[in-house]
Amino acid sequence: MNRAASSRIFLASIALAVAMLLSASPAAAANLRGRVDYQMPGLAYPLPMASALVELFPAGTSRPIASTRTGADGMYYFLNIPPGNYTLWINQRAGYSVAVGPILAQDIRPILAR
Repeated sequence: MNRAASSRIFLASIALAVAMLLSASPAAAANLRGRVDYQMPGLAYPLPMASALVELFPAGTSRPIASTRTGADGMYYFLNIPPGNYTLWINQRAGYSVAVGPILAQDIRPILAR
């Protein structure tokens, strides 16, 4: 094998090793956003719930990893959440399951608070 062929094989091996290291890196954290609404009696559509307490719990745990309050528009945001399964609590009421994938931004479907 000549020197040029050996160099190409070496460079290809380095490229393959770098690609394998990059693909083995941990999954990226996600930024989550969602909206909390509530239903007023007599209205046909829900309204945004301002200042609602939103807590994010890893599935099966009793300690939140993040909490925030909704804005006037009912929106909430969580940054850098690792992939996994979570439960959202709204105003200290449980029951909203969320699966976070390894994507940068993830929208959570609107929640109608009870």
